[in-house]
Amino acid sequence: SYAIFEAGGGRSDTDNDNITRRDTTNENAQVTRAAVSLAVADKVQLLLGRTDFEDEREWLFDRTLDGFRAIYNDGPWRFDLGGAYGRDFLATRNSTEDTQLAVTMLRYRIDADWWIGGYLLAREDQTGLDHEPVLYGLRSINEMKYGFSHAAELGFASGHSRWAINNNNSTNDEQADQTEDIDGWAFDVTGKYTFENAWRPCFVLGYAYGSGQK
Repeated sequence: SYAIFEAGGGRSDTDNDNITRRDTTNENAQVTRAAVSLAVADKVQLLLGRTDFEDEREWLFDRTLDGFRAIYNDGPWRFDLGGAYGRDFLATRNSTEDTQLAVTMLRYRIDADWWIGGYLLAREDQTGLDHEPVLYGLRSINEMKYGFSHAAELGFASGHSRWAINNNNSTNDEQADQTEDIDGWAFDVTGKYTFENAWRPCFVLGYAYGSGQK
């Protein structure tokens, strides 16, 4: 068990040469991380507070959020369950406000460097963008210090989004008042060979495909 606390702040000054515009000063301070991790049982870890929510490849999510994560480890099996919401309290304005996240992941470790698993992630959005995807898929990741490694993923997306049809324009126009269903799938396969030489040079080859439209 452990606890972590981290705060940060800054100041920015803008000098305007134009006499019609004033110089500006902006100051901010926020709690960047504040969490406690509890070993509640022999195989269960509970993490509460403001902490990093990220997956191994940082493709699905990679944000600092307020919430909880419960991790169950039993031999080769690992089960993660988490829920989070955007940083509102003691935080500067950010893109995670008025959003919630629920995620569950199941992994099976084949050996020390190779595991396979599946995931389900759902996002709720209370902003005008109404971007609420549901992502689910399967993964296989093998990370070797030397020799051949791979990463393979098959993922699917559903849900709905006002952002998708709005194309980043004002959410007040007529088109933005509509929502569009999300329906897509994608796969990614990457192979890497790391040589046992100085600087550990490596050769990487990958291919990815995603359905849908921009």
